[in-house]
Amino acid sequence: MKTTYQKLTKVSGINYLYRHESGVYWGRKKFKGEKSATLKVLDTDNRKLAEIKLADWIKKKAGATAGDITLEGLCQKFVETKAGNREGTQKVYRWVLNRLEKEFPYFRTAVFKINPLEYTKFVAGLKLKPRGNNLFLEILGGILDVGVAGGYLLNNPLQELKKKGVKSRRRVNRKPPNTPTIEQAEKIVAAMYNKGDENGPLCSSDFLKFLFLAGIGEAELRTLKWSDVDWTAERIQIQRVKTGSYFYVPFYPWLKPFLVDLFARRKVKQGQIFKLKTIAIGLRNTCRKLEFKPFSPRNFRQACIVRQLRARLPVKLVAQYQGHTDGGVLIMKTYSQVISEMDSTYEKDMLANLK
Repeated sequence: MKTTYQKLTKVSGINYLYRHESGVYWGRKKFKGEKSATLKVLDTDNRKLAEIKLADWIKKKAGATAGDITLEGLCQKFVETKAGNREGTQKVYRWVLNRLEKEFPYFRTAVFKINPLEYTKFVAGLKLKPRGNNLFLEILGGILDVGVAGGYLLNNPLQELKKKGVKSRRRVNRKPPNTPTIEQAEKIVAAMYNKGDENGPLCSSDFLKFLFLAGIGEAELRTLKWSDVDWTAERIQIQRVKTGSYFYVPFYPWLKPFLVDLFARRKVKQGQIFKLKTIAIGLRNTCRKLEFKPFSPRNFRQACIVRQLRARLPVKLVAQYQGHTDGGVLIMKTYSQVISEMDSTYEKDMLANLK
């Protein structure tokens, strides 16, 4: 005779949901602290009702203890956690929240009752370009993370789908970065207008030069403090603003003299190194004055990465110094042209040594 489990068939696309030979739906899940999975008859042969009962059973059994909340409520809590972000970032958040409110049919449904596939189907239906699609998913994932942290969800539905092999992110065809040469960067830094703050935390040229020589992001540099600079170990401890994770940047040969000089010029040698909001407008005006094509602060960071690669620093180390955890995959994709040039030069050098 078949056991109860042998009579169950997994329902595709819904975690923990099974259908009995009789047509009645069951739930099956292993909860924390249990040695084996628990079976639960859901007493219905209606698929939609079974999904609701399954979610309610899991919620009561295992840990989403904060009560019911709709996606609308999660969005409100997400906005509260992001209140300190810049206006430009807030604008992107509002774009996502507005589209969810106007177009997502389950916006006012309890989040634990929403089928995870509904999220990816909805985003795919928006027909966004790859970058917009991935940005929307990233922010939606952040909203659902708030639900997990608040005890409204057991796990992030988007992450669960990813584990199951459901692909939602779209491939972005990355163009080679538009980076200034060393000569161009030095001319732009020298020509930057500093609003009378030649040696202080509002010095635009020092800020831009730091981006170029250290290869870190503009957001990270704005929050960097002198206490993050380890003069003994000759490295800079950096916290990624976007994720909160930490990584470090060593004193590159071209960075160390600038750091020593900058520290010597500063009267105040503690607290934030820079107190600038942005240098994008000043940089754009300087490029126009010098008749260069327009560069962004990000391009100066990218220029440092190009410099590292051309100096034959291993790709894995370059990625590590950017705070990446993919072992250099993103660096390889973005800077493939530079890497191929580097490999070609290396190959010629090696062949020249053959006798």
